[in-house]
Amino acid sequence: VPQEPPQESTPTGGVDYLQRRLFRIFPGRKFQIRFLYERFSFKTGWVPTIYVHGPAGTGKTSVVRAVVSSVGLPHVYIDCISAFTLPMFISEILVQLLECLPSDMSALHTERCASTPYNFTRKLRELCKYPPLSNRTVCLIIDNAKRLRNLDENILPFLLKLHKLTHGKVTVVLIGDITWNKYPKSTHVSEVLPLYF
Repeated sequence: VPQEPPQESTPTGGVDYLQRRLFRIFPGRKFQIRFLYERFSFKTGWVPTIYVHGPAGTGKTSVVRAVVSSVGLPHVYIDCISAFTLPMFISEILVQLLECLPSDMSALHTERCASTPYNFTRKLRELCKYPPLSNRTVCLIIDNAKRLRNLDENILPFLLKLHKLTHGKVTVVLIGDITWNKYPKSTHVSEVLPLYF
């Protein structure tokens, strides 16, 4: 478990205010909220994959979504229970990202599905050229991440490299109830920041 980062001093109405608001909504989760704000409130550099883990019912998903929303990051939320095949998983991510773009960008809406990781990366790079995706990090929140192990043997290593494949435009937050060492060994070579609830 990472050490608690130092609390930042920011003006009232900024990040510090947003943190205090979430402290009241999620009592007992100050460390986790600060940890996520430390990474997602900055506009420079990319954020490596974060793995949020802990028992069910501890607020993992609610806290992650609240922090990402409060700092204004464009994001998508995918639950691997409902997106249980690779085409469904990829298509749902692209559909949600397309919904972040202005509705008059009809040309981009014609190709909603990319069935392979290669085509998915190409489409993702294309979407990230347009505002509001072009000027902020895009966050993919993937819940019930342990089910990725059964989705496709290459999808998890692919997701862990996504920030590099997109030149820092996309970061991934995985949410699960098992520890990281229970995932395939091929995933242990990438940098992952664990956050326990």
